[in-house]
Amino acid sequence: MMQDEDGNELYAPDAAPAVVPRPSPTPVGGLLAGDLVRTPPETTGASPIDSASRHETAAVLASLANGATPPLVAAEEPASETATASGTKRPTPLNTSRHTKAKQGAARIHVGGRCKTSRGQLFHLLSTEEQKATIREFNNNHNCFGTIKSGNSSQGYNVVFDCLPADQKEVFIRRKNLTAMAKGSEEVTFDRPSDDPEKLAEIRVKKSKKLSPFQVCNDAFVSMEDDVISVAKTFDMHWSSAEEDSVVPWTILPDGVHVTEAEDPLLYPEDVHFKKTLDISEKDCDTDFPKVFFDHFMPDLIGMAAKIDKFHSSIRSPMYQTAKSDRIQFHDDTGYFGDKDPDWMVKQCFLLLIASCLETENGSDLWKRGPSSGRKEYPDFGQYMPLNYWKAFCCAIGVCFGDEKYWYLDKRDIPWDVIVPAVSGFNKKREELFSVFLLMLDESMIGWRPKSTKTGGLPNLTYEPRKPVPLGTMLRNGVECITGCLVNQDIVMNAERQNFKKHLYADKEEQIREKTCLPGKPDMPAHTAETLRQVEDANVLRGAVAKYVVPSGDRKH
Repeated sequence: MMQDEDGNELYAPDAAPAVVPRPSPTPVGGLLAGDLVRTPPETTGASPIDSASRHETAAVLASLANGATPPLVAAEEPASETATASGTKRPTPLNTSRHTKAKQGAARIHVGGRCKTSRGQLFHLLSTEEQKATIREFNNNHNCFGTIKSGNSSQGYNVVFDCLPADQKEVFIRRKNLTAMAKGSEEVTFDRPSDDPEKLAEIRVKKSKKLSPFQVCNDAFVSMEDDVISVAKTFDMHWSSAEEDSVVPWTILPDGVHVTEAEDPLLYPEDVHFKKTLDISEKDCDTDFPKVFFDHFMPDLIGMAAKIDKFHSSIRSPMYQTAKSDRIQFHDDTGYFGDKDPDWMVKQCFLLLIASCLETENGSDLWKRGPSSGRKEYPDFGQYMPLNYWKAFCCAIGVCFGDEKYWYLDKRDIPWDVIVPAVSGFNKKREELFSVFLLMLDESMIGWRPKSTKTGGLPNLTYEPRKPVPLGTMLRNGVECITGCLVNQDIVMNAERQNFKKHLYADKEEQIREKTCLPGKPDMPAHTAETLRQVEDANVLRGAVAKYVVPSGDRKH
């Protein structure tokens, strides 16, 4: 047994494990004196290397106890080899996952290559019932594989899908809805949740896009100081670098100076002009406003009551049992209530829908009667329509504007075609009524937040962050400026269907865009095509240089 000058015991090579106290308060070798350092127990049958290490450790501890400076040990480089129990060394294995990814590379999409998309993405892009029937029973996550026939990443691709009928395999689909398949990779029906998303998704390198001459001159103007912009008098807009005359000069007027009426060739009437005579009396009490509303503003409702009755006569109707037990029938040509219009019940439901906007109650509370918790009594809508009749109306009216083949589809499969006839009827009634000289373009959002599915039963959703309600169904609409009435509505569908609307493609099969009249004849932008569609569908009249001319048959009210 060894002892230091103070009589403290030190560890001997062949002794049992001991605890060595450090009496000095001075930090030594990174440890405070007084810290307990427990030595490892001796192992039976230790190797010569282990024995030498123990002797060296004992010597270091003895020198530390005497106040000596601990020896410095140089940091070693990390070993690339691993020592085994037998003393031999073996190479450190490579990181196989990263090595394989770097070796294989990311799958690139190209003409002739394989790709896939989900059934949920593909279904609403199909144009025929034969195509939809082949994948109707698939799960929404079912993978549909195909071969790219033509196209590019900016416009989209024509893909020949394996699962579609032989003569209808080709479908146009946008790049963001496709996943490229690596050559020789397994084509599985479903993507397992445990799969590495990095292996399933294509890694696309974002290339810096070259700015057009217009963007360059526009950015240069915007980047100037505010005091410089405030005194600027001209702005040269460059459209193309290939043409010398591709500069459009703009004159910037100072604050308080406007284009005078004499310099503005657009003249327009200040009073509204209707193409039809509206039966509106100077006294509101003498005017049949419901008749004016349904004759000139609402889509055609002729035969709608019979359609709703037919919808609920099928066992596939969600309210089949209720309609049967309560003997609900909307078609009424008996004239019992003094109205021989067989669709009067449907019109009554629409009027109740409008009247509900003026009430503080909602839902089934609208059918309550008597005093309420507020200053008004309950509306008592039951005196105009039984509650179950109203529920039957709401259940059917959303699909009865469309063809019967859409009536009983699953919610995930209902296309925009089921409601397009109602929107088209709305536009037609307004076009037949208004003479439009000034049209203001805007858009509306019908908010919708799915809870359990991606789109919540809609074919697609639109996200516009600048809107108060950013997620839902967007409608492009045109407003007649004198009356403030909507004269045109256009549903924003998925990108594939939007591309095939009017004024965007001159040749839809070859995906050749229409050309604009701007210098250089660039391709027609999507937003310009939307504007042209709204102007055309609203039947906007041309302004005259000297005076405006009201078309024959137009009448001023």
